[in-house]
Amino acid sequence: MDNLAHNAADGGDLVANLQTGNSLESIGIFVNGDIANSGQKSEYEKMYAMYSEAVAAGGSLPEIHMAIGNHDWMQGNPDGQFQKYAAKFNTNLTKQPEKVYYDEEVGGYHFIYLGGETGNLHADLSEEQLKWFDKRMTEITNENPRKPVFIFLHQPLYNTVAGSLPGQGWHG
Repeated sequence: MDNLAHNAADGGDLVANLQTGNSLESIGIFVNGDIANSGQKSEYEKMYAMYSEAVAAGGSLPEIHMAIGNHDWMQGNPDGQFQKYAAKFNTNLTKQPEKVYYDEEVGGYHFIYLGGETGNLHADLSEEQLKWFDKRMTEITNENPRKPVFIFLHQPLYNTVAGSLPGQGWHG
């Protein structure tokens, strides 16, 4: 779902897809970054309006859970804008995330959202974020080592998939 607000210029296709393409049994709509095209508040508001319209027209829809992408950072994430909208789209969050990375439990499963902390193309993960991630994974897997954990990061990690290989430049 890259650049949802940008690609759904009038919102019609997105609203129709939300109304018909999601099972009532879904535990969420998961967006792995770039919910905004250029990180502008108006783009987040447009997405929220389209989602709200789909809910109003079609009844119940799952919450939107999201990771930050490089397009979401294009305005520099003023005043923690991404975190505010992550909480606005997802009322299951008990509080607004303090950072662009956070975790939650949905349907009995753990979901971890990692994210770049600068406006660069790559996912610049701070040492603080990596330590937090390691700590959370240790805590969660100690609870139940056989239960899956869902991890989201918009950009691929270095040397893991096409585009992230040495010299290709599309990595975190």
